[in-house]
Amino acid sequence: MIYVLSPEEMRAADAAAAEVIRRPALMQNAGRCIARWIEAMARKPKRVVAFAGPGDNGGDAFAALASLDASYERAIYAEPARKPSEARSLSEERARGAGVVIKGLPEREDEA
Repeated sequence: MIYVLSPEEMRAADAAAAEVIRRPALMQNAGRCIARWIEAMARKPKRVVAFAGPGDNGGDAFAALASLDASYERAIYAEPARKPSEARSLSEERARGAGVVIKGLPEREDEA
């Protein structure tokens, strides 16, 4: 059986988790889990591209790619956050420090 949460249920689950663990740590944990899944599924060459919106789900993409080792070619196309959360800011900083290439979302397909 697969459980699918509504957006409201997901927000409630996220809020409940954030009461137990700070959001930056929660995002890093999510990123590590995503990275382990990528490592299990990756084929050669190891290239990973993520797309990140302006919210904390986008921050999960930064956390995931930062958690992959440098043997992966890693790039994120990201929409900038107007007011990024602490968790997203830390994840983006960590991704930059890990050598993840960060680009803005292209306006047109030929800009990608």
